Amino acid sequence: MFIYVCVSQGGQNPSMIQALVARVASARNTFPNLRFSFTLATLATGPSGDQLNDYGRWTLAALKQANLGWDKITINLMTMVCGARIACMDAGSWCGTLIACMGA
Repeated sequence: MFIYVCVSQGGQNPSMIQALVARVASARNTFPNLRFSFTLATLATGPSGDQLNDYGRWTLAALKQANLGWDKITINLMTMVCGARIACMDAGSWCGTLIACMGA
């Protein structure tokens, strides 16, 4: 069974992410066959090296610090598409999210 954890939406701080990972560690102690998938936002901006945002860096640091190992941890890299502006009829749709990503 997979448990999916998305930390790419914002609003978290490092201590909140550490607390979340601590709960994952506790769950793994109780249910050792659980697998966890962490979704982290990425910006495919080219060969600059670090394309994780703060939330991704905090999550990886918390996972490493918790010493959980990687055998039942999956990192799902969610690529953010922040391209040219597009016309949008509904601000709640995907293109509304795209424009928000661009800082419009």
